[in-house]
Amino acid sequence: MLYFFHQKTVSWVLLFFVAGTLLLFPGYAVAAQRSSDFMNVTSNKDSIEGTMGCQGLTSSDNVLCVEKVMPKKIQVGKQFDYTIKVTNLAECGVDDVVITERILEKFAILNANPESTKSGGNTAEWALGYLGPKESKLITITGSTQDPKVTTACTKAVYHPLLCLRPEVLESDLKVTLKAPERTLICDPIPVNITVANTGKVATENVKVTLVLPQGLTMSDDKAGQTIMIGTLPGGGASKSYDLSLKASKPGTYPHKATVEAEGGLIMTAVPSTTVVAQPVIKVSMTGPAKVLVSKDAEYKVTVENAGNADAANTLVTSQVPFGMKFVSASNGGVMADGKVTWNLGILGSQKSVSVHMLYRGEKETSAQPKVTVAGTCCQETSATVKTEVQGIPVLLFESGDSEDPVAVGGYENFHVTLENQGSAAAKNVVVKINLEKNFEYVSSKGPTVAKAENSKEIEFAPLASLEPKQKMTWEIRAKAVEEGDHLFRVKVKSDSNERPIEKTESTHVF
Repeated sequence: MLYFFHQKTVSWVLLFFVAGTLLLFPGYAVAAQRSSDFMNVTSNKDSIEGTMGCQGLTSSDNVLCVEKVMPKKIQVGKQFDYTIKVTNLAECGVDDVVITERILEKFAILNANPESTKSGGNTAEWALGYLGPKESKLITITGSTQDPKVTTACTKAVYHPLLCLRPEVLESDLKVTLKAPERTLICDPIPVNITVANTGKVATENVKVTLVLPQGLTMSDDKAGQTIMIGTLPGGGASKSYDLSLKASKPGTYPHKATVEAEGGLIMTAVPSTTVVAQPVIKVSMTGPAKVLVSKDAEYKVTVENAGNADAANTLVTSQVPFGMKFVSASNGGVMADGKVTWNLGILGSQKSVSVHMLYRGEKETSAQPKVTVAGTCCQETSATVKTEVQGIPVLLFESGDSEDPVAVGGYENFHVTLENQGSAAAKNVVVKINLEKNFEYVSSKGPTVAKAENSKEIEFAPLASLEPKQKMTWEIRAKAVEEGDHLFRVKVKSDSNERPIEKTESTHVF
């Protein structure tokens, strides 16, 4: 449909008041055709109204209708309001609409709404711009007069017509919809459904649908997109639906776009769909002692954190009991079975963490490395370890004694020293040293090591290389009583683990 208007200037409308009488000056309507039909003036008790271009002509002739309303009576020096209403009568818009108000010297415009865009001398101008079809705009003017004889206000309307073309818009007969989950885990496939429907009355030929994928998102067979040839799709609401499976290479936000094309250059695009691919990220840390003594407990703390943007389901923490250590206890419901401790943490929320504790006891000297492993649904398995030296310590207990007490001068006495390692580590380089007083003289010795230095009063045995835990050894000497009195049999034992020798005495009476 085509609307076309020539540029026009609508003539001035003069409203002239003399002793309450309204006069119309035809001479100002020089631009109008059939001015008797183009202009009209009416009056009632309170107001007078002049119209221009509002009736009497066809819509193809009339474009702007200007309606002006003033009070019928006014007082000299007293403010009064009047209005100018401009209406576009056409089916198309008009542009550059300008209303100009011309007044005589004795009449003053005091205020206007909207404000005039230009004023000077005896004129004020309002650039109203574009008026859409049937659109109206209103100007309200406040003025006053100092002349009791005459008050005149004339209005001119100028506009530029617009050439309007209104093509008929036809809705496509093809509809394409795309459905995908709003959120999924990176380890899960992303199901996508594409449906193409022909809502028209006739069949559409050579229909094909294309799924375009962003970087990082592919089909399950690693293709970067999918094109499906549908062919002919009958009318009447016939449709075809396709289920596809996608996969993401990394977490992120992925838009999906599907486009359907058909014969005749018809192209339709589905409303885009977006899937957020999330991933739980498990981190684990472990703390524990650097060393522990055999038979003593070592406590370990394990902290598991989900640093990802999705919950981690079926979160399991396991710790293999290391060689040389024994399980004692575990917090948070940890269960010992088949040589390992297991904690089932269930769902570990995004940005959440939990800590568990365990006690292992050192059983033998070793370099133990307790290790924990954490796994969960859609999580990369991670682990942590701590190195703990399980150290033993030798503890020497020794006894000394004599076989005869008292003993007569000239008689013989057997003194013995028995050492037992009650610790958890071997005692290395054990040396036994015996001292006799004047009452006895050394005769002979026997034991696991031989005497390497001996005289009548002091006997030192060669070092015993190792006395293992729970092992017991005895050294003996035979001495002859040579003088009456009380005798103190002194024993000193030293090893690599003793900074100071261990000493002990045994009393024997000689008569």
